[in-house]
Amino acid sequence: MDRNLQKSGVVNLLVLLGVGVAAFVVARMGQSLSGQMAAFFTGIGALVAAVSWFQMRLEDRERLEKLEFDELNRSKSSSGLFQAQDVEGFPAQRARVQFQKWAVPVFAVLLALLEGVLAYGWWRYLARPETVVMSKPPLVTLSLF
Repeated sequence: MDRNLQKSGVVNLLVLLGVGVAAFVVARMGQSLSGQMAAFFTGIGALVAAVSWFQMRLEDRERLEKLEFDELNRSKSSSGLFQAQDVEGFPAQRARVQFQKWAVPVFAVLLALLEGVLAYGWWRYLARPETVVMSKPPLVTLSLF
């Protein structure tokens, strides 16, 4: 994994957080309910960016671990300790495999549930008769979105 990919992942995460907060502030000031909902889903996108950045870090650690292993095998003074090719000798690889096996599917299910609950709750909130769906300064809010 290239350092540029990790840097891009962090930049992606920070941009999504910044855009989500800015969109929420603008939507609250303009009383735009659809803008608030878009800000919430942008925040969920930031969660996805955080998990993907973490996975990129795990893959980078695994790559470095394999490079160290190959370097130890190439050296003339390699001992029998580093000649096994099994997975138990590679903790970074084991961590990445476990993360992809368990954490990613659980996160995907939780993310789908969160999005569903958020959409349903917002739909119920908008269905209430006392909810006013009118933007205070609509042109300013529209121009910022």
